[in-house]
Amino acid sequence: YDLSLRQVHKPVDSYIRDWMHILVSGGVANSQMLGLKDALQKEAGIPMSVVRDYSVEWTLPKQHGSVSPTWLDDARFEGDSFTSFASYLLTLIPIIGAFLVDNVRAHNVMEDHIECFLLLGMIVGLPSSGADFACQHLTLLAEYIVKHHKLYVRLYPGKYIKTKFHQMLHLPETYQRLKKVLSCFAATTWFVDTV
Repeated sequence: YDLSLRQVHKPVDSYIRDWMHILVSGGVANSQMLGLKDALQKEAGIPMSVVRDYSVEWTLPKQHGSVSPTWLDDARFEGDSFTSFASYLLTLIPIIGAFLVDNVRAHNVMEDHIECFLLLGMIVGLPSSGADFACQHLTLLAEYIVKHHKLYVRLYPGKYIKTKFHQMLHLPETYQRLKKVLSCFAATTWFVDTV
């Protein structure tokens, strides 16, 4: 708060945005899950119980345990977001992406919703691929974020938007400056390529 120190150090120059908090801890993915649930029901007649049944059939790598049906419980879809632990959501994103590709795309419905969710999966997948590897793909991350946002605001106009959508735009520049993709959470994620 000492303004005289701003000539020496500006706190905004050292601000680190954490991708996991922005995306999967009350973040963008939580909002998109709620929008996707509504779209699946309204546009394809698919209740979340079908997605839940599909999800629990997956066999995860041993160190990740198994998918619990409670992760997609109806009570988690209340208010203006989907409530979930980040680790559950990190596991669910590629599985739900696979559900959309395997079970919805074939019926030629919701293509934009599918594309938007797969972009979210790629956005989550890039920073979770490792602190050094992800830094090599920051241009791609920035491209995916812009494409995602354009689709998202068209699909869910005025709905489920929070400040973390804006913070997401700054992730590539933050990590370019740091030369590492950092996260507050332990790196225990895995990613399934659903594209």
